[in-house]
Amino acid sequence: ARREPGFWPEAEQLSQTRAVLYSHLHYDHFNKADIEAIGNQAEYFVGLGSAEYFDQGGYTINEMDWYASKTLGETTIHSVPAHHFNGRIWVPFL
Repeated sequence: ARREPGFWPEAEQLSQTRAVLYSHLHYDHFNKADIEAIGNQAEYFVGLGSAEYFDQGGYTINEMDWYASKTLGETTIHSVPAHHFNGRIWVPFL
């Protein structure tokens, strides 16, 4: 069965993005064109060692270890341990 593309917000909606959470950096999740479209007004949450994959551009990048927490406004983001099905470490968020 063919997979239909998901919803993609308009540019105005993207400019209102406050946070982006990347559990891991596979090409089908982590896309530099998407990051450029969202811009540097949002905070990005990634696993340890992932900030180096962002282009320069004034991005606020929060590298989070397992069990780390960060509050953004009234929302607290928690990083929890998990492993990708292929054995790679990744960071899901709550």
